[in-house]
Amino acid sequence: MSVTINRKRGDNYPIGATIKINGEAVDLTGSEMKFSFKNSEGLVTTVIGVIDVDAVGVVNFTPTVEQMAISGQYQFDIQREIDTVVSTHLSGTMLLSDDVTP
Repeated sequence: MSVTINRKRGDNYPIGATIKINGEAVDLTGSEMKFSFKNSEGLVTTVIGVIDVDAVGVVNFTPTVEQMAISGQYQFDIQREIDTVVSTHLSGTMLLSDDVTP
């Protein structure tokens, strides 16, 4: 599935996702979740997810202000690793647009 995430440059509130397989939320216990995004020069930034223990399948990625500092278009994906098995659950485009506040 491909989606577009729209944010303002510098905003670092969490990027949340619910991981599902065949429409059912996945138990993420024991998983490492990664949100990686790549700029046009190929520089990749990765944010490790925090799994919500109170909600099945829910993970939040909280980037730093510095990671979100440069406006532009990025390609991203969300990957899960458990027991050496890697699976990509979501990918798309992240657009960081300029804001007024410096």
